[in-house]
Amino acid sequence: MKSRFSLALVLPLLVVGCKDNGVQPKDDMVNFTGTVILESAQTYLIRSDVPYQKTVTTFYPLNLTAPYRQNGLRIRFSANVEADPLAMYIWLSIRLSSVEILIR
Repeated sequence: MKSRFSLALVLPLLVVGCKDNGVQPKDDMVNFTGTVILESAQTYLIRSDVPYQKTVTTFYPLNLTAPYRQNGLRIRFSANVEADPLAMYIWLSIRLSSVEILIR
């Protein structure tokens, strides 16, 4: 009887812990060359030279640092696709893991 009671308490917790939180896995890596674009006063995007998954060419970098925030800067970059609930943009959010300047 005691084990059934314990199972009845634990089982709902397991089910609640398994729900989808809407965050995409970080296994989706992109490696491209592209151009940094100043979209608005403080919003920078990266437009890749080739489409990602045949459709996406513009990315919203979540962690683009100051040295790379230059409109028209050509870069080679690696990043993980990452869902960001705070980013209210239509572009795919990415977290950069490496950036290399190609042309100044």
